[in-house]
Amino acid sequence: MTVLVTVASKHGSTLELGEAVAKELRDGGLDVDVVPPSPELPVADYAAIICGSAVYGGSWRKEAVNFLESRADDLRNIPVWLFSTGPVGDADLEDESNDGSRLASLVGARGHTMFGGKLDMSQLTMGERAIVKLVRAPEGDYRDFDAARAWARHIGDVLSARED
Repeated sequence: MTVLVTVASKHGSTLELGEAVAKELRDGGLDVDVVPPSPELPVADYAAIICGSAVYGGSWRKEAVNFLESRADDLRNIPVWLFSTGPVGDADLEDESNDGSRLASLVGARGHTMFGGKLDMSQLTMGERAIVKLVRAPEGDYRDFDAARAWARHIGDVLSARED
């Protein structure tokens, strides 16, 4: 059984979470491909799909949105899980975007979860740094890799139960 993990990441921190999810699934005995989202992905080749995106300004990255919207009809026939990343500091891990919930409904996702994000000022453009200062977002790494691995184990368990 091969699982697709496709992640839209601007500075790489969301991709790192996606790779941790993929590793956990592999450790559970599944084959996993990790690739960027694209409408051309052969979704029918996969037993399940996990799609993640960084959230900026309340929106998912356009490449993830385009992938899910353009392949929605196909994805409704495959087990799909979504994850978002973005909150930093003490922010609640509530879905801060309309995209996550809307896209989960569109593709019939079995779940959508939110993970904390990472803010490294040294990776930002001058414009991004100005926005971060304006909204007073705290710099730091707020990703919870243990939670991401636990989420992946749950997905692996669900997929393994389907094979029985």
